[in-house]
Amino acid sequence: MFIVSTMQWHYAKQFTKIFVWTLLGLFVIVSLIDMIELLRRTGGRNYIGFNDIAVLLAYKLWNMMNEILPFAVLLGALVFFWRKIKHNELTALRAAGATPLQILIAPLVATFLIGLVQLLIISHIAANFTVKYDNFERSLFDENRNQLSLGQTGIWLRQGGENTHKAIISAKKAEFSGKKLSDVTVFLLDENSQFLRRVEANTALLRNGYWLLREARILDGEGGEHKQNTFLLETSLTEEKIENSFSNPEAISFWELPTFIESLRQSGFNAVQYRLQFHKLLSQPFFLMAITLIASVIVFRANRRGQNSHIILLGLAAGFVLYFSNRLIQALGLTGGLPAELAAWIPTVAACSIGLAFLLHLEEA
Repeated sequence: MFIVSTMQWHYAKQFTKIFVWTLLGLFVIVSLIDMIELLRRTGGRNYIGFNDIAVLLAYKLWNMMNEILPFAVLLGALVFFWRKIKHNELTALRAAGATPLQILIAPLVATFLIGLVQLLIISHIAANFTVKYDNFERSLFDENRNQLSLGQTGIWLRQGGENTHKAIISAKKAEFSGKKLSDVTVFLLDENSQFLRRVEANTALLRNGYWLLREARILDGEGGEHKQNTFLLETSLTEEKIENSFSNPEAISFWELPTFIESLRQSGFNAVQYRLQFHKLLSQPFFLMAITLIASVIVFRANRRGQNSHIILLGLAAGFVLYFSNRLIQALGLTGGLPAELAAWIPTVAACSIGLAFLLHLEEA
């Protein structure tokens, strides 16, 4: 037992070291690919310099780390277990009476701690930098994008472009995914974003190409006031655009997501993508443990069948299957085919179950 405990501590340190180097390697590769993509997007925009591209890339680094971390765990685990088999260390431990599950304790605990660090620290930092990335990207590529935010005073929506009036719309509540607003105040702006007049209305209904404001009270910049039964405000907004105007789910910290979800619910908007993001983050430490389990099974089975040269290929195949299955199930959650909570946890539970089942089969064999 002392030998096993000592080896577990040693294995945990080794596994973490291999994971860190794997993560750094993937990080460099993905950064180069992303830089090439940014250079392509900025082609023909002479006002965007290399410094701007570097800033965009720096803002995106933490979110990129979130994306590649499961692949780093998978590849790191494959390399770790392959090295142990190559040096006959696992065979020696089995001869000393250790079971496969006992051997796996150290890598699984290390993986779980990595997942906790991602959940509690990295995801929070990534969310803050994603906000900066979205804002800077908007200023460089799409200055007229509609913006919507929630606050204690209600809903705030900015609209405007080449063919529609610039306006800031405030409302206390929304219904039907933003197609109906209540207790509405509209601040109309000129081409230079200077105040023109204010319109107050009981309700605003989104029609095809315009807002219909009912029981409107119009106040101009000189203190004049008059009332209209209806007031039409041109817009390019649609129900889909309004929902897409909310913050990127990845731009909201794990700690802030519950409050934001509740604000959406109270304001009458669909919060499914934010609920999915919250439970996806919550399940991440367990999902990373499942990836480590599957990596161990791949290596152990390949070794028994004398297919050590195929370990990396088998691992990559398993990684892509996990990735696309995860994406497919999450898409079902976003479209309402599955509850958001189930869509977030099903890949984790399924991967853990498959990994454990194969591992127990190997132990019995």
